[in-house]
Amino acid sequence: MGTEYTHLQPSEREHLCQRRIEGASLRTIGRELGRDPGTLSREVARNRRRSGGYWPEAAERKARARRFRGNRCERDAALGAYVRERLDLGWSPQQIAGRMRYEGRGQSASHETIYRYAYRPQGKKLRLHRCLWRGKARRGCRAAKRPRGSRIPNRRSIHDRPEAANDRSEFGHWEGDSMDFRTQKRPMLTVTERQTRFALAAERLDRTAEAASAAQIRLLAALPPHARRSITYDQGSEFAGHEQVAEATGLTTYFCDPHAPWQRGAIENVNRWLRRDLPRKIPLEHYAAEDLDDALWLYNTTPRKCLGYRTPLEVFSEKLGVALAD
Repeated sequence: MGTEYTHLQPSEREHLCQRRIEGASLRTIGRELGRDPGTLSREVARNRRRSGGYWPEAAERKARARRFRGNRCERDAALGAYVRERLDLGWSPQQIAGRMRYEGRGQSASHETIYRYAYRPQGKKLRLHRCLWRGKARRGCRAAKRPRGSRIPNRRSIHDRPEAANDRSEFGHWEGDSMDFRTQKRPMLTVTERQTRFALAAERLDRTAEAASAAQIRLLAALPPHARRSITYDQGSEFAGHEQVAEATGLTTYFCDPHAPWQRGAIENVNRWLRRDLPRKIPLEHYAAEDLDDALWLYNTTPRKCLGYRTPLEVFSEKLGVALAD
């Protein structure tokens, strides 16, 4: 049968500290405590302070820290609560970590720490992994599906789009898409500004190109001219009325290559975000207008790493020259 080892108790650490101050040897202290001198030697070496002294309170803290090597979000209750609250709001681990740095919080964690927290047993028990964008129990990407395209008359290729739109250096370039739901009768139109990531959405009464054009005009025509430069679509037939949109808003329209909706990935990210609150399996008529507004507000007020951890609403308002109310 093997030898059993036990950690020093706080009272033993107090005795060890006091007797060392008095000048007693570790062998003598070991006899008094019934401990091997080697045990006391390792205790002093592992738990001494940086200044070189040995104090029982500091030794106890170090010993507890070694015994618990879990995730930082599990060790720090306040930090864990902060992370869980932001995950519930739909923030990504990178956004949470970046915002903590932006706010100068004393307690912080990296995005990898937050990911590991969500996928640890405790995180899965709290279903934190379901709060992440993909909502899977294991990290990794699913295989991409092969998209289907459509033919659009008089379309302008995305390869003709100006470089200022491609590299996001100029404000006022948009991307548009359609979000379908179970009944497929009342889809929703979504648009996002490429530089600021600000998003707008409108319900369409049917799946026709006329309804999609009317929704775009309703969303974008009221913006100032410098906020209406271009808009890029995929090959969906609902955008066949792009010429009417261009005439009404002054936007230049561009289209992705067939089978390449990823070429306007900003709006894909918006739709993926909104799907957490507006899943495809629920008909759109089950949602009130306030539900759609809440989902958009949550998206537009979540900080982004690409924006220096400011929110799309803050940056879009700045570009428009509009002051945000506190």
